[in-house]
Amino acid sequence: MTEDNGNSIDSNSQESDGLVPIPDGIMEGAAPIGSITSPSSTQKYKMILRDYASNLQVTGSLVTLDYEEMNRQSEKITKTVLCQVVDAEATNHHHEKNVLRALLREKGRIPGLSGRADNKEVELLPIGSLVSVSGSNVHQLPRNIPPMGTDVRFASAEDVHRFSGDHDTIYNIGHLYETNVPVGLMLKHFGDGDDGWGDAHMLGVFGATGSGKTVMAASIIAGFAARKEMGMLIVDPQGQFSGFELGTGGWSWKLDKAFEAVGRGQDVDVVNMDEVALESPRLFTELLRRNDFFKTLSILGSENEQRTVDDFTSYLDSRLTDKDDPIKKLGDLDLDDDIFHMACTIGAATYANPSDRAKKMAETVVSIPFKMTKLNKIWKQTQDKFGKSKALSELLDDVLIYRRIIILNINVEGRMKDLYAKEILEGIRQKAESIYRIKQGNPWRGDPAKKYEDVITNALIVIDEAHRFAPQAVGKNKDVEAMVESLADAIRTTRKLGVGWFYITQSFADFDKRIFRQIQTKILGIGIGTGVDEEHLQAALNRDQKIVEFYKGLPRPTTTGVFPYAIIGELVALGNGNRGLFVSAPKSQEQLVKMNPRHFTETNGQPVNARAWKEKTSKALLHGTKQIPATTDIEDEIPF
Repeated sequence: MTEDNGNSIDSNSQESDGLVPIPDGIMEGAAPIGSITSPSSTQKYKMILRDYASNLQVTGSLVTLDYEEMNRQSEKITKTVLCQVVDAEATNHHHEKNVLRALLREKGRIPGLSGRADNKEVELLPIGSLVSVSGSNVHQLPRNIPPMGTDVRFASAEDVHRFSGDHDTIYNIGHLYETNVPVGLMLKHFGDGDDGWGDAHMLGVFGATGSGKTVMAASIIAGFAARKEMGMLIVDPQGQFSGFELGTGGWSWKLDKAFEAVGRGQDVDVVNMDEVALESPRLFTELLRRNDFFKTLSILGSENEQRTVDDFTSYLDSRLTDKDDPIKKLGDLDLDDDIFHMACTIGAATYANPSDRAKKMAETVVSIPFKMTKLNKIWKQTQDKFGKSKALSELLDDVLIYRRIIILNINVEGRMKDLYAKEILEGIRQKAESIYRIKQGNPWRGDPAKKYEDVITNALIVIDEAHRFAPQAVGKNKDVEAMVESLADAIRTTRKLGVGWFYITQSFADFDKRIFRQIQTKILGIGIGTGVDEEHLQAALNRDQKIVEFYKGLPRPTTTGVFPYAIIGELVALGNGNRGLFVSAPKSQEQLVKMNPRHFTETNGQPVNARAWKEKTSKALLHGTKQIPATTDIEDEIPF
């Protein structure tokens, strides 16, 4: 026979070595690997391994056992207990005898006794128990101790299915490590009903480069996409998801094909951030500042410039809300004489004679043609970013209300990426707060009460490279600090509205601790837990030292071709989610599809319409290797 990990087991060679042959089907739970022995307690069982199972890898595995007990009605019932193997210990009392120590020192082993007289025992932690009542499985706490000698077997696919249940939302993300037993997550939507949680959840995929975290995240995204009740926003700072093709070689993913197979191809849009109309007056003014608009007006000194930025932001905000002459969007606002002189007036406000200073400031700029040219170019370039046909708030409506799947590509150079990220998060927060106020019957002036009065939001926000959006250390970067606060505020508000969050990142240590602690379900690829990540790893796995050590011993995928993960949390379909389980990812996208026939139901699903996207971007951008053009450096265009 052949073991699941590919190691050949030859029964004839075992018999010639004096070992007991391994029974057929032992890896599938068809034969016992051991039995309960003493001492055992309600919290921890001890199992002694059979001789033929003594060389099997069992630590971290799931096992099951059946025994009879009496219920409160004095009726005999059969209880099935699911356990996790957490530790193993081998003893051989012959090796402990002083008289044989000399032989051990000389030979290294005791002929006929070393290996054959070994006693191997393992610890089992009960995860849950089932009792069959009238044909239904009733979950119970494992509050009793099985009789000594009760047979224990590897958990079979049927056992895991019984404990997980038969719910349509169970989505298999892989197999229990070194087995063929599928295990999954309960990917319900965040609304009400049997298929919904009734509130939002947060989850995260973490792992070093090469751990397969992006492909694992893509497979989970596909599972959530099968819930047609949900919208989804995928914030893509590297252009990986926008190109649809993820991973390399055999372990690769075509995200567009996954969307088609779950019947959501027609709901998917890929959008470049430079196609979206920005809306925030604060961002408009900040872009002016970054391109030296206020310095060109001779507003010097950081304090003066910051005060001017704040006051000019208030001015722009007032233009949007002006009852007599409101503008629909900042992209409609040209740099006319009124705005030019208003900028000068605001910039001169702290001087002794502000009106004279403002007049002189305006005259100076007008008298130097290249300065006026520069101001107009800075304004026009900023104005263009706010004048696109579709506003960011409308894009968020597509996700939150109309249940579309939007992949938003913000693969731009760094200084703009942080600003865009903050704008997106702030837009989500403002949208969520507005909807929440309306639903509570307390709308503010400007809230579109009629539009959102009967709206039910149900969506997932996916953040790739999440440490960029919520870094633990922000230093003196006020933009990043504001972005983290926007994310924290957005999370607090959106969870009330059935909007969950999904984070993908390489490291725990670089991720904001406040947000990390709120993540209910964690999927950990290899490479986490070294150095400063250690404390986060302990917290992620509930400080279960044996599970932590097993995780640290997982081999690298480059050496085995297997992508292992630890999974823990509320969405895990097996047990109560408080203990880490170990899974290996499917070998291919095709294998995952076959494991989830209830999700991938469309053999000829409507394709994703990426035509417009492909027309506007190069092949390199499709594969996430080319950045969207950022703001042109204004000074390079000015002949000083």
